[in-house]
Amino acid sequence: MDTVPTAPVNAAPVSAFDAATPREPTVPDDKTPASGTSDATPTEPTNPELPTPLVAEHGLAQLLPQQWRHNMAHFAQLDQNNQVTQVIVLSNAAVGDEFPASESVGQSFIADTLKLDGVWKQTSYNGNFRKQYAGIGYTYSAVDDVFIAPQPYPSWSLDDDFEWQPPTPAPSEGEWVWNETNQEWVELID
Repeated sequence: MDTVPTAPVNAAPVSAFDAATPREPTVPDDKTPASGTSDATPTEPTNPELPTPLVAEHGLAQLLPQQWRHNMAHFAQLDQNNQVTQVIVLSNAAVGDEFPASESVGQSFIADTLKLDGVWKQTSYNGNFRKQYAGIGYTYSAVDDVFIAPQPYPSWSLDDDFEWQPPTPAPSEGEWVWNETNQEWVELID
């Protein structure tokens, strides 16, 4: 059985097309500089217009240079209950950049090239489709074709826009947090 190369959050991305081709790292490694300070910063690619096809664990997209984040296709793996268990990123070069056509190309790439099983749904980093970006623990609604955030409190209910709403609206002035035990908003005081 072939093993699939993956990139931990602190490692350079792995090319799904050609892992043998040397690539410039796009994220810092786990080492601190010799001086003992931790001022290591991500290395910018020499040509950000030509992103490497990437596969990485959820969270790596946050470490990529800003101009790359929006040029990536994100795919959420769903479990048997349609809950998101992980999110991976692929280069648009691997899947194309036009949703919904890119979804089937990405699903084939994930299954055939990366040899990853399961159900995969494309999600938008910018929330351009399927309501919002899927995170681990989100639920995919096949009926409505949206990703729904986890319920923040048992008393909150989902509205028609797939947003969780408290039993009573938050006051408009000041900063407030929800107290589930007392079913009320509590003002934060400096």
